[in-house]
Amino acid sequence: MNETNTKKLIQDFPRLYREHPAPDTAFARYGFQVDDGWFELLYELSADLEHLIETENTPVTVLQVKEKLAELRFYLSSSRTDAMRARIKQATEASIGICELCGAPGQTWIADYTRCVRCDICKARAVRDDATKGGKRRWLTEDEWGTLRDNERCVFGPNDHSNR
Repeated sequence: MNETNTKKLIQDFPRLYREHPAPDTAFARYGFQVDDGWFELLYELSADLEHLIETENTPVTVLQVKEKLAELRFYLSSSRTDAMRARIKQATEASIGICELCGAPGQTWIADYTRCVRCDICKARAVRDDATKGGKRRWLTEDEWGTLRDNERCVFGPNDHSNR
């Protein structure tokens, strides 16, 4: 996430991000490990969690905020409440339909074994950029990926499993 968005989240939600720092966490070391397309989603989640911290009088520590397998992962310390868990789950589910790069509605794609959420425009840009560089990445939907794996026609070629 860019520096401006990072500063805005930390400034607007001090109880969540600043008041209980844990220097030995991934969040302290790496910050927000997501692209800017999820800023609005993170902002809304952070506002809700900040409110829950205030109303439930439950201090928490942010351990990590990242993308993994095309989903938002937002980890808090063990003092989190059921309401916090539910709100994080809701944001995680929402993230799979939001382009990680621009925030527009998107879908999950698999490109060379990497899952990502892209809108049509960002995906087209990535395909064009890859082609410009001479690359041959294959962009597959989850269903297409499942079919290829089921038929053992992965990107290595028919029946070539030496790299698995």
